[in-house]
Amino acid sequence: MPATTPNSELREFFCALHPTRTSSPSSVSSGSTLALDEDEIQSIFDLDKESYDFESQLPQSIREMLDDMLDEPDPYDTRFGKELNPQAAPFIPSADLSKPSRAPLPSIIRARVLAESVRPSFPALPKPTPTPSWIAIFRSGSTALPTNSTILAERATELAHSNYWHATALAELAQHFCWKASAADSDVIRETMAPFAWQVYRALWDAFSQDTALSFVWHLRESLLGTFKGCWSASDSAKAISYHFTPSEEYVASANWLAAFIGSLFTFDLIHVQHIKWCLSILVHELSSLEHITAISTLIEHAGPELWCYPGGVTDPSPRVTVEPSLEMIHLFLTSFVPKTLNLGNGSSVLARTVTAGTSERDLKVQKIIDLLGYWCTELEE
Repeated sequence: MPATTPNSELREFFCALHPTRTSSPSSVSSGSTLALDEDEIQSIFDLDKESYDFESQLPQSIREMLDDMLDEPDPYDTRFGKELNPQAAPFIPSADLSKPSRAPLPSIIRARVLAESVRPSFPALPKPTPTPSWIAIFRSGSTALPTNSTILAERATELAHSNYWHATALAELAQHFCWKASAADSDVIRETMAPFAWQVYRALWDAFSQDTALSFVWHLRESLLGTFKGCWSASDSAKAISYHFTPSEEYVASANWLAAFIGSLFTFDLIHVQHIKWCLSILVHELSSLEHITAISTLIEHAGPELWCYPGGVTDPSPRVTVEPSLEMIHLFLTSFVPKTLNLGNGSSVLARTVTAGTSERDLKVQKIIDLLGYWCTELEE
């Protein structure tokens, strides 16, 4: 028998995989030519394993990397040698053999399991509130000159058509008027705010309906009067200007600008006389500092003489409107206002200012109010 060479073994291997024996019809029908017994199958795999050089088929770089990995010493053997790991946890057999302990997952598998698991959901930060489209138009109108009624009307019309004015949007617009007109660091022309509000009222009426325009005015009044009460009524607000709450100069200035805006809106009939009386009653009732007298003077000055051209007598129920300021109304106001100021010492300021001795700041402020009322009502000087 000739010696077996590697080439002949390889040839026999492929011949075994693809037999070329001639088969008789009987053997084909029985399927014996396609079937191999177990010994033949085993010999094929043994022959393949012994004769095929897998390593020679790998790239040189891969073989070198595998050699380095196999030649590298085991870190466990380097550290502990043939000794047992002294840090290993002791093995304690479990008494409950019905529930075999679960083998820990390898670290790489644990990492994959955690990565594929559902991550806990954390509350996301709220989305920033988008800036309304009318803000830029509002700024353009509020920085125009108060005497330029054409520009104010154009900006008001643009603003009215820039949004669908549902109740929430109207409330935001009204609050923006309140904030911009009273903020100490506002970038608007304050004298423009009242005529601009009136133009917006008219534009909403023309663009939408009377109800929309009146809803804007209602929200404007609610915002203004509610803020005024919070600034000046110590009986209702802990942040009201008083000696119990030390406000900043900016806070006091903002409260005074608010009073000025309310008075100016009265001249455009967006604030009614009962609203001005309500504000004056709060200031007189809470009067405890020079800042209260200043706010009263500001409110009266911006409301103008028309404030006193309404019936003021408590015994006169007729709704008549006087052409000239009513002396009766002025007397009713001074009767409640002047006695409150007499209880106030000169230099009594919530800003902790000290007035130079010999001056009469309180008297000067009170006299300014009386002179203004006397200028509007000549009968008062008689």
